[in-house]
Amino acid sequence: MNTTEHDPGEQNILNGSFLQGTGVAVLVGGKSSRMGTDKAALRFDDAPFYQILCERMNFFPERFLSVNSFQNYSYPGYTLIRDEYPDTGPMGGILSVLNHFHGRCLMVIACDMPFFSENEARRLLEQYHGEDALIPVADGRWQPLCALYSASVSSLFLENIRKGDYRLKNAVTGADFRTVEISGDHAGCYLNINTPDDLKMYCESRSGGKLG
Repeated sequence: MNTTEHDPGEQNILNGSFLQGTGVAVLVGGKSSRMGTDKAALRFDDAPFYQILCERMNFFPERFLSVNSFQNYSYPGYTLIRDEYPDTGPMGGILSVLNHFHGRCLMVIACDMPFFSENEARRLLEQYHGEDALIPVADGRWQPLCALYSASVSSLFLENIRKGDYRLKNAVTGADFRTVEISGDHAGCYLNINTPDDLKMYCESRSGGKLG
């Protein structure tokens, strides 16, 4: 395992050849137990969280929307992938997408991270060098639900699911992974919203933001 310091000042713009073989999966199939309602449908500035992220990530050549068996979400240009491993948490959702993805790396983003930006996604892609997983670490916390994965982790994810171990960190640490430290203001891109209080606090911090 290696750790790389994130360079928030880097302004390189990825060209089309660099993006070749990349994809993105927006994960909306979580249980949202602490929020008490489906987080994907929460709104900020009159748009559901998942749509905000889908719009920002439209630059990826291959795009997926990961949903559970009960959800009916969709977004233009995104392939809908229903969870093939029910009740196994985010690992099952990611694996379900990887089963249909054959590129070199997949960007995974949980729908409860509405502040994650296109620029931050591009910076992470610039730092990917073929690992099984590239995991951001923001404010000392791993962010495996806003990370890059290659299809090579599929067998490890499946093995852990069969063992009943659904913790992403446990699977990732058994793979060829690398972490990247997120510093400065960019750590705010990784804020996730789990509770009604989180929702109120984060949205009130955005000038002009309107809850819905």
